Amino acid sequence: MKRRNKIMCIIVVTCLLLLSGCWDQVEIELRATIVGLAIDQADHHEIEEDYITHPEYRSANIEGLYKMTAQLAVPGQVALGPEEGAEGGAVDDNVWIVEGYGYTIGDAIQSMQQKLAHELFFGHLQVIIVSEEVAKEGLATIDDYFQRRNEIRRTVWLAVAKGDAAATMAVSPKLEQIPAIYLSTTLDHAVELGKFPEKRLGDFWVNQKSLGEEAMLPYIEVHDNNIRMSGMACFKGAKMVNLIEPYQVVIYNAVTGFNPSGANIMFPIDDGHILAMSRNRDVEYQIKLDKGLPKIDLHVSVDAEIREKSAFAIEINRAEDVERLNHHTEKIMEKDTKLFLQHMQQNQIDIFGFGERVRAKLPQYWDKHVQTNANWQQLFSQITININYDINFERIGIKSD
Repeated sequence: MKRRNKIMCIIVVTCLLLLSGCWDQVEIELRATIVGLAIDQADHHEIEEDYITHPEYRSANIEGLYKMTAQLAVPGQVALGPEEGAEGGAVDDNVWIVEGYGYTIGDAIQSMQQKLAHELFFGHLQVIIVSEEVAKEGLATIDDYFQRRNEIRRTVWLAVAKGDAAATMAVSPKLEQIPAIYLSTTLDHAVELGKFPEKRLGDFWVNQKSLGEEAMLPYIEVHDNNIRMSGMACFKGAKMVNLIEPYQVVIYNAVTGFNPSGANIMFPIDDGHILAMSRNRDVEYQIKLDKGLPKIDLHVSVDAEIREKSAFAIEINRAEDVERLNHHTEKIMEKDTKLFLQHMQQNQIDIFGFGERVRAKLPQYWDKHVQTNANWQQLFSQITININYDINFERIGIKSD
């Protein structure tokens, strides 16, 4: 009998545990759901301060001031699917733009919260955009706030905007009801098309803690009520220090072996040009010590296809013509890659993760001579990096000449 009672108690307790799954539920209409967030620097004369988290005398010696611009989804206004015969609501009907100011990120968030009836919710946040000015000052305080919030997903996009980051929250795209989701989708598709590496918020945090790889973030700008991808912002620690152009991103993807491919690059040949698209990339690394320093040899294999040629005189219909094109493009890519690597070495910015590979391949050397990220970035400027390309044009299109 006692055994039976124990079994019944266990069953009842288990059922009670299963029934407690919705104890902390909050209706969606009672949440202020942020889908996009922009962070800019602000001046004191721009606002009338509303001392929410501190008295006035404490802010006398504080210089920095953040402007936060949040894009909130309006419940009930966003359609779950296309409606037949309907044109869809205006962007202003689907989102609500709210601003807040503060000396820290949390202070600015509380400034926004004062203007809302419901609690701010970050669980559906899609993008965080920081201005170039903020990025160059450093993102350490911004990281601290978001790393402490458990509802912030590490897959959120973090990007740097040229000029005013708040302008990205005012863009009204025709292809999406919510601008922040359109921007997130744009970044997703750029990765799928092989134009940009996948560098999200979580990747940024990981790279900041890395001993042998610096962080990068997408660099965007507002252009004619649309978002343009303009390269990648390079960081040292939490501060933006450099910018690489879109064509250099293609080289970065080749050096790191990032797939999927799909990026296009133009090559001069025979008084004309060809436009080539990579289809697949593969990289082999050889790392060894040479005269007391690490030496890195890279062999990059690229399968490509011809998308366009600008001159009729460019011959590509014979096997020997394609082989000549292979060698010609290999030399150009080797030259451009060497220039790019030299530029990054001169600035002591290892965005390629060479340091992590050296650390894995030569652990004893690393522990004795390197040890820290600062030491590696200095050593990175001194090491020898050789690059060799093997480009194979597998397709020339359905046109034979």
